[in-house]
Amino acid sequence: MKPICLYVQDGSWAPEPGSAPPALARSGSKTSRTKLLVAAVVAVTFCACVANADEKPSVQPDLSQLAGLCHNIANRESAAAKRKIYLAAGLAPGDSRDIAKAKIQHMWNEGGRQGLLTCDADNFDIPKGHVLKYSLRMREYSLLASAIEDWGIDLNQADGSGEGTLLDYLDKLLVEFRGQEIAEDLRLYRTMVEQAGGVRAADLPPDN
Repeated sequence: MKPICLYVQDGSWAPEPGSAPPALARSGSKTSRTKLLVAAVVAVTFCACVANADEKPSVQPDLSQLAGLCHNIANRESAAAKRKIYLAAGLAPGDSRDIAKAKIQHMWNEGGRQGLLTCDADNFDIPKGHVLKYSLRMREYSLLASAIEDWGIDLNQADGSGEGTLLDYLDKLLVEFRGQEIAEDLRLYRTMVEQAGGVRAADLPPDN
């Protein structure tokens, strides 16, 4: 199988010219709005070289690279937000898909433990809310799509807000936007989060 390799283009990661990104599974979307959303997600999806699955990360995360991530989310700057995540994780051209995924997961866990994956903003309804919750509030869905489809990160990570998990927050937004067009997008992502292991805070083990 020909590898799909990373290269840097205008400060963001993209597929090697001539290669195709992995297909993203989507279901349940019926409106043109959601189709456009899915097309945008596909356009920015993260790709990496396919190599041996037993490779291990060889660098420590540089969490200082996460500075300004909330600003990028607020402005729906998908490429800039993901570039910060890739740099913080220490991704490099030529990393296998498994290595890239492991690096991002390791960085995500460290960043979460240090409280560096939260946002405080006037346009955010919870203090110290997780960046993925903020991305939902700002309708910057591409970050969440990558977190689920490409990175396989912990979707139940605590954020210090006391407002429950990502799934709890999606349920809150669905009540807030009931009957509005955005509700269809939120239902789609709620299904994706749940299928990827997201649960309500009430269903987490006691040590979480």
